[in-house]
Amino acid sequence: MYFFASDPSKHRVEITFDGDFVREHDAFDAQLQMAAFQVRMPDGSFDCLIDLSKAPVAPQEVAARGGDAIHWAIRNGLRKAAFVTGSTTARMQMRRLAQRHEKVEYFADLAEAQHWLET
Repeated sequence: MYFFASDPSKHRVEITFDGDFVREHDAFDAQLQMAAFQVRMPDGSFDCLIDLSKAPVAPQEVAARGGDAIHWAIRNGLRKAAFVTGSTTARMQMRRLAQRHEKVEYFADLAEAQHWLET
């Protein structure tokens, strides 16, 4: 399960995964796109905070679709994305999917991720 929150004042999309991962990829992609358009800065950019700290390591198929979502965001105005992961394995998986993009960072602590996005 996942939850989206849009914070227009910070130009940020926040996604929290709690338990099992997304199986309905098209619905997730549509929600991401809608949220991104709602929070964009005047120049079209936005930030993402993705909290995976309570989620298990994703199966490869699900992880690959997550990579597609990251790349969509990068192509469509992503300024910064902060991933909060609970395990080293999840961090390595997300780093590989994002192809170590300079706009994406990984954190073990939510407060550190939020601070990075605000700087």
